[in-house]
Amino acid sequence: MDIAKAADKLESLITDTYNVISVYFPNADTNLSIDTDPENGEQSLLLTITAGLEPKEAFETLQEFDSNWWLDNMGRADGELHIFLELS
Repeated sequence: MDIAKAADKLESLITDTYNVISVYFPNADTNLSIDTDPENGEQSLLLTITAGLEPKEAFETLQEFDSNWWLDNMGRADGELHIFLELS
């Protein structure tokens, strides 16, 4: 995958995702980076949410985000954008 083309193609989804994340995780830090699969070298975009919440609350909030928005929109990513929750 050409990561620059993927980023251009996903620009609208990335913007939408950041906006929705800010509703579910209003005090979180977010970071968009390139992730490389060590087994096959394929690259994808990785959006990391550093929630700053207790683990139980963070995972419950992520489940709400997934159920209420991400699962309906992840098809737009075509496997090229992944979301990761990081506990701080």
